[in-house]
Amino acid sequence: MTDSYDQKIQQAISHLVPVYTHLELTYRCNQRCIHCYATVNQSQQKELTTNEYKNILDQLADLGTLFLAMTGGEIFMRKDFFDIAKYAKKKSFALRLFTNGTSITKSIVKKIIELNPLRIEISLYGMSSKIHDEITKISGSFVRTMDGIFLLSKMGQNLTIKVPVMQQNISEVHLVKTFAEENGMEFISNPTIVPRGDGSIDNLQYRLTNEQLNYYFSNINSDWYFKQPALNRTLCGAGKGIMAISPYGEVFPCVQIPIQVGDLRKQSLREIWFHSLELEKIRSLTLSNIKGCSNCADIKYCNPCPGLALTEDGDIYGPSSEACRQAKIRKIVLTNKKDWQPNIKIPESECLL
Repeated sequence: MTDSYDQKIQQAISHLVPVYTHLELTYRCNQRCIHCYATVNQSQQKELTTNEYKNILDQLADLGTLFLAMTGGEIFMRKDFFDIAKYAKKKSFALRLFTNGTSITKSIVKKIIELNPLRIEISLYGMSSKIHDEITKISGSFVRTMDGIFLLSKMGQNLTIKVPVMQQNISEVHLVKTFAEENGMEFISNPTIVPRGDGSIDNLQYRLTNEQLNYYFSNINSDWYFKQPALNRTLCGAGKGIMAISPYGEVFPCVQIPIQVGDLRKQSLREIWFHSLELEKIRSLTLSNIKGCSNCADIKYCNPCPGLALTEDGDIYGPSSEACRQAKIRKIVLTNKKDWQPNIKIPESECLL
């Protein structure tokens, strides 16, 4: 994107346009990934209907949303997925489709081509069945995911290969990166495993060790360059240019901040977006609000996340212990790099939105 385009996007966000919306269609999934945060009790809530989603899409278009990430769960678990997606395309959203790729067939690819999505993002946990299937807990999932990737790639679709990095797959992440790059696909990796939606932290046992994080920042994701951040800088775009909508119509500032700010079965999106007191509080979060961060020696190596601070450490106004851990290791890696350029800045968020 050009600088002028980026400037227009930032200007829109400054006027509270929800440029990026994360639309969750279902929490149902045909995989049982060991690290997954989605643990909502589906039996107690009824998913939004096709018409309810279409109404929400009308409201998002009215508010100015440009980029729409359609995700789950697994999006193809919904039989009406293409009805919803076609309507979204009709409303001129730039679509990003998040899938595990196991349901991709030739007939589905043809329908996807008609949508002309901006990108299709597929989670791939390794380059072997052993690693991938151990994480998904579904035998044969690696083969089906790879089949889906090649079907989509053959038909000219823009693909992003995403890797949540953990102890179970750190040995193969470099192979996934090479595979993506050699096949002209975007590669995104993230070592931040987050607590489950029900508050459980049992999945955090899969996080990389300090030694593995050092390897990751040295060899897999080594282009981390920071400068000292301004204390009045807002932490992220949550609630300003980003929002998330659950399969039940609940509105959140982003997928990582589990503070419900409204209910689309009871309120309009415009009412929620412009009048939620919870959103106002989150929008006002700056680095200076976070306890201990403003005078921290590691702050320029850090990517603080209020959502992670809340879900893991219990305080949205406190530091995230995981962000602190990663910052310390990033500092060790980056300060030892001979070609370190501290004034080059990466994007502010690691989120795989």
